[in-house]
Amino acid sequence: MRILPIPSRLPAALSVALLAASLAAQNQPVPANVLAPAARTKVLYDQTEDGSHWAKGRNYKMRFGAGVTEFVPFLGSRAPRGYPLGMRLAEVSVGGVGLPLRSCAAARRSGDTVEVDHGAARELWRLGLDSAEQVFEVDTGALRGALRVRLAVDTRLAPATPHSDGGLWFAAAELGGVHYGAAFAVVDGKRVPCSLESRAENILITVPQEVVVATGGRVVIDPVVRTISVDTSGPVQRAVDAAYSAGTGVWLVVYEEVINVLDSDIVSRRYDRSGAFFGEVGVEISSGLTTSPSVACHAANDQFLVAWHESFLLGTGIMARTRNAANDTQGAVITVRTAVRGRSVSAPRVGGALSGGSYFVVWSERTTAVASRVVGATVSTSGTAGATQPVANGVVLEDFADICKTAGAGGRWMVVYQVGFVPSDIRCAVIDNSGKALASDFPLTNSATHESLPQVAGDGREFLAIWERDSDKGQGRIVGRRMRFTNSLVSVTGAIDLSVVEPRSTPIAPQRAPSVACSGNCRFVYSYAERLSNGNDAMFAAVVVGDNPLRFVEGHVPLDTLDCAPGGVAATEDSTANAGASLALITHIRSVSTANSDVHATLFDPLGGSGVARVATGCGGKFEPQISIAGDPVIGRTFTVNLAVGAEQPTLVVGPASPPFPLCAAGCGLGVAPILLALPVSTVAIPVPCDGQLIGAKIAFQGMQRIVSLGQHDFICGPPQYGFRFRTSDTLVVTVH
Repeated sequence: MRILPIPSRLPAALSVALLAASLAAQNQPVPANVLAPAARTKVLYDQTEDGSHWAKGRNYKMRFGAGVTEFVPFLGSRAPRGYPLGMRLAEVSVGGVGLPLRSCAAARRSGDTVEVDHGAARELWRLGLDSAEQVFEVDTGALRGALRVRLAVDTRLAPATPHSDGGLWFAAAELGGVHYGAAFAVVDGKRVPCSLESRAENILITVPQEVVVATGGRVVIDPVVRTISVDTSGPVQRAVDAAYSAGTGVWLVVYEEVINVLDSDIVSRRYDRSGAFFGEVGVEISSGLTTSPSVACHAANDQFLVAWHESFLLGTGIMARTRNAANDTQGAVITVRTAVRGRSVSAPRVGGALSGGSYFVVWSERTTAVASRVVGATVSTSGTAGATQPVANGVVLEDFADICKTAGAGGRWMVVYQVGFVPSDIRCAVIDNSGKALASDFPLTNSATHESLPQVAGDGREFLAIWERDSDKGQGRIVGRRMRFTNSLVSVTGAIDLSVVEPRSTPIAPQRAPSVACSGNCRFVYSYAERLSNGNDAMFAAVVVGDNPLRFVEGHVPLDTLDCAPGGVAATEDSTANAGASLALITHIRSVSTANSDVHATLFDPLGGSGVARVATGCGGKFEPQISIAGDPVIGRTFTVNLAVGAEQPTLVVGPASPPFPLCAAGCGLGVAPILLALPVSTVAIPVPCDGQLIGAKIAFQGMQRIVSLGQHDFICGPPQYGFRFRTSDTLVVTVH
């Protein structure tokens, strides 16, 4: 079997046949909405550089530091600050005799249990989704008398008051508080109540002497600590982004979870290709204000990089962390941009790659009160950040820049950014996969309107930038422009008002905040929010082909008609990735109440209807000649037609599909009529042009085998009806998508 060069007339003839048979593209099926579990299913853990262990349940966080444990209740995302309950084991005594304790004892975690060995006492925390059980194990030795455990308390919560169940209540006015449960000692498997009280910023637990004796001097005490919140709506989730790892077939969704006004966490969730939920991991769950995550994939390493914006006492900086696509393994936190007093940086955006050794992270940072510059830095797959370098210089900017999700087969990222205030314009720069700037400050707009929120996607050679434009009446529009980078030059097509030409859209409806991804095969998927008549911002999606001009494959597909805010869009492949069907994951934030919002995601098929249908035209079910298709008949791709005919002479015929026409009594039939091409080959590779008009077109392929060897051959056509003997294969009818 061999692949032959395609005759020069074949593409043109195929295009004629395809266009002649072209059908209107079918509407997309209803997209599948992919929802992570409504509630957290396991406690999340992380360890910071100072050695502290962090745990995150559904309604609390905990820090286990050197000698100090903090229980941080979730009291609603609108809480003005955090209210940690800090506890330090200060004293353990028996009959008034103090037992020796280690100072600054370090914590160790095994599964959902955290252990702190204080020497004479061992402190265990058994962590659940909604509460934490604190356990003290004390060996009193030969001492006899009442056992007292004293915890020094450091908290912004109100001083403890007795609770009706024998525990203690630490209140945060009008928000809720922390319930420190009643203490019990364990005797022969039974729980015996102990004395629990609060004195001068201390929690005192007293075990009576007779209980100590009954335990044989090995005392176990176990109060339970939990959050009780007035706001029961759960944390606000916002600022969502997504990326795809083709090698593992995994989506990674990252988002911000708001604990209070001064504390936000970054959480990631993994899904398989079909949207099944794998699990979630805390990317950054300490006490910092970490916001605006972005994620991209390095395909050669099956690795993600998550970057985020973080606030410090000195200012704001950019942090990042690698993440294995196949499991929950994460690298150490990377400082991409150090915080410096007086300098503020914007939310970062991450560009991934197919090969090479680096990601590229881009952001803007203020240099004066009114001026900013766009900068970026490489981050290696091993977790090392390069030096900050300029992407654009000498321009007055809003604080917004974006980079395409992958450098693609072309090995280049495009960065788009907003220039000016009102009016404002969009410009772009091109960066190679080593971080070198190839072009900068190339204008994409030059208008008197307000152009904002640019987004870009591409494969390193072809790019699509889209952005929001405010019309004279303040109605948002989505505008797009296709770019190509060749020989150090950026060439562009004209800007198109996508809101006007999009099929089935309502031109007067405001559209805003677009996101875009390159799904390969000449296609770009984008989503946006559209204001409905009821005042909701609903989510819609569209697919365009990178023709000149841009051509819609599908438009105005509803994703979520409830009140939403846009997120990021990720696609399964670029132009060099797997030959399987493309998918896009479109993320957004859905408002569930006036005080709460959750992450949602929709699986979307940007290819539409496609396939290869087999029509029975073979001779009596014989195996030769056998015909098959390898690859996917998608614009911008190449698929291969194969004939398995043994030693006999093959011919491949091409043309429009026709109802099966019997050729002889042996059952051989014809499924291609009229025959446009007859090729004396057994295998042919057929490139489908990147032409949106071909989507939905049908073309038929059939094999014929001339029988020239001697011997008995059943199921063939021949004399006297025909002047030679031959067999036919089934007919394959290909629908281009």
